[in-house]
This record gives sequence, structure tokens and C-alpha cells, in this order.
Amino acid sequence: MPILILVARYRGHSEIEGGLLLDKANCGDLQSYFDGDNKVNNALRRKWSLQIAEAVAYVHEKGVIHSNLSTRNVLVHQTGETTDLILADFGGSRCLELDLNGMLIPDQPFLDPQLSEFTSPKVDVFSLGIIIYIIMTGYYPFHQGPAPQNQERWTYSDRVRTLFKQGHFPDLSSVLFGGVIARCCCERRFETAKDVVVALEAEMQGYASQVSRLAIVAFIPKLTGQLRNPSEPINELSSPDPIPYSMRSPLLAIAGSAALDVVCTGCLAEVSEDRRTHELMNSL
Repeated sequence: MPILILVARYRGHSEIEGGLLLDKANCGDLQSYFDGDNKVNNALRRKWSLQIAEAVAYVHEKGVIHSNLSTRNVLVHQTGETTDLILADFGGSRCLELDLNGMLIPDQPFLDPQLSEFTSPKVDVFSLGIIIYIIMTGYYPFHQGPAPQNQERWTYSDRVRTLFKQGHFPDLSSVLFGGVIARCCCERRFETAKDVVVALEAEMQGYASQVSRLAIVAFIPKLTGQLRNPSEPINELSSPDPIPYSMRSPLLAIAGSAALDVVCTGCLAEVSEDRRTHELMNSL
């Protein structure tokens, strides 16, 4: 499904001198959304991560460096049952082609302390990695609970800057998109946000393959009239053998072919009826 690229649109000048009118986001900024303890499932976290990466990549392709990315400058907008992120606040952005310099750099923890110049998209890439980390965990790095405020904010900024300079970063082994975050903030492999988009899309294809596999494992027995034993351990679904022996059937010949997508499409509608499979799929 295509990801909608959302950047706050210019609507003209405001009544305030020097002010601009931009699109309204009805759920506030992303950090306040998380601090308000709103429930966000893994599917939405993955969508948001790719959505904000796509938005920053679009800006980079236009020759603009945002220069002040943070969860405060990403807005949340809900339309019906759809919740999207909007990239906003370009007051500090840079554009070399137009000789524009907003003279801003990100606040901690969104600033890479190893950077000595701020005229390349790498400024945004580190910040983007931190935003994806917060999307996936709900918290700032090396911090639990709502974003630090007032004096706590300055104390936190000094501490996290020191930790980043020393090469420390929170454990990413159990964090969704942990590898992408590491390449943004630890290994610093990416040059622009487009590199981040490509990496995210590759990981999301991996998740989709796992979901498809689970659908086949759970529902091929139903299609062939075989019933899965309710007492069968759930971990057998992730065994090295693609399909447990007790669940094999002639229909497995379609695995790996185009017909697999057809079967999965029909099966996924039934996922919610199988609680254990649904929970496992949602955890991916």
C-alpha cells in the first residue's frame, strides 16, 4: 500500500506579522501524542516510520535540509480511522541553491554530537533515526516516561550528548527497525533520508513475508479440511521447517508461487478469528 507523503502545506500569511498559515493537524505534535499515553500498535508505528522518512526524503530531493527535526516538529492528523504524520516547522531549514540558512540545529537528543558542519542531509538523518526510535519505543533515548521538561530537559541534554559522544546508544536488539536506527545513529551509514526509506522498505517486506507465512501455516489446514490441534505449541509456527509435518497438505505445492498471494488474501480476512495467530502476527 503506498505511503502518503505529508508535508505541512503553506496557506498564506497570518494576521501576525511575519507569520505563516499552514495546514492544521488535529492531534497535536507527535511527542505530545506519545506523552498523552495514546495507544499505538506496531502496524501504525511501522507506517509512521516510513511516512516520516518519505517526507524527509522528499524534502531532501528538493534540495532542502530541515535542520531541526524532532518529534515536536512532526504533527499527528486523524481523518476517520486513518492517522497520519505531517512534517512541519521549516523555519530553521537550509537550501544551498537558494542561499537560505535558517541558522538552526536540532536540540538533543536529535543532534549528532559528532557532526562539525551542518550543511549536508546527514544532519536530518541522525534526527530521523532518533524519531524512528521514539516512534518504536514511545520514549527518548536513555529516558523513560514523558519527554523531559524545564530543568530536567537541560540535565538530560547534557547526559545524552555525553553518551552519544562516547558511542553509547540504547539496546536495539528488541526494537522494531533497530537495524535501520543503528545505521542512522550508530554506524552513520546513510547519506540522505532516501537511504533510510530504502532500508525501511526492505525490512517491511521482510515483515510482510513473515505475515504471509503465518497465514499459510494457520489456514492451509482449514482449506484442506484439516484442523490444527488447539493444543499445538505456538512456537512450532516458527520452526525451521516451513510447515510443521502435521499440517502439510497437497496445497503446499503453491508455496513460493504467485498463487501464494491469492491464498493469503483469502486467509488474512480470517486472522481475527484465530486469536493466537492474530496476536503473533501483530507482534511482528
